[in-house]
This record gives sequence, structure tokens and C-alpha cells, in this order.
Amino acid sequence: MPLQTTVSSSSSAITFTFTSVNFGAASPGRRLIGVVMARRTVVATSALSAATIGGSTAVIHVGNASTDTACNATIISAAETTSTAGTITLTFNASQRWCAVALYREVYLTGTTPHATASDQGLTPVNATIAIPSAGLVIGGSSWADALETI
Repeated sequence: MPLQTTVSSSSSAITFTFTSVNFGAASPGRRLIGVVMARRTVVATSALSAATIGGSTAVIHVGNASTDTACNATIISAAETTSTAGTITLTFNASQRWCAVALYREVYLTGTTPHATASDQGLTPVNATIAIPSAGLVIGGSSWADALETI
């Protein structure tokens, strides 16, 4: 599953809209998977509340609601089989200082329900063992505060 592209914004907002995002070649059965990272601007629990990819509602598979680290990471996906480029819209429940998306393209994914997930919102790194089913894949992401905040 190749990384298709990355997009980011350093503007503070609740909703981020990335236009003309490269989705890669159109294909039946294609699913676009986004790893979303953001840093909140206010002291409040922060999480991604809604997302669209290419106009389709994205499923929010797993994410952490940031409370103490000021950042969050979320994995989303949507079936998008026809467009080679489009818009990604992300809406959070509180203002974010910046936001970035790493977009992956997967063709003929047989399911969209995660087999296993692991996340943490504290200062301790995630330590997890995940069994990967045959023909499965692993997608990961992270976000942190007060460091070089890049994908």
C-alpha cells in the first residue's frame, strides 16, 4: 500500500479543507486511507469529529482524544473509486493549531473493520502486539507536541 501524498496546514481552525489532493489512479474497489494528525489550540479534549474524502463520508476507524499531550492522531478511510484528485475535509470538536494528513491508496481491501487497534493519549509510547491476518496490512500514525511536528 503506497503512500499517495501528504497535505498540511499551519492555520488555526476547527475545519480544515484540502483541495486538489492527489488520489492516484481511479480503480474499482479503491479505498483511500488517511492518517490525520493535529495539535489543539485550547485546553480541552480534542478529537476529529467528521471527515470526508472526495465528497464521501469517511469512516473514523481509530483515534485518540487528546487531553494531556495537546495532539491527536486518527485513522480514517473512504471508498473513492472514480476521481484522481479531490477534496479532504476534516472537522474537529475544538480549534486546532495545525493539521496534516498522510493519504494512502489501497485497492481491493476485503474489509474495512480494523482487526486490532492500539492507541495512547499519554506521554508513554504505545507498546502493542498486533497479529496481522493473511493479506492484511498495518497502518500507523503519531502526533506530538513541542517537537518538529511533521509527518
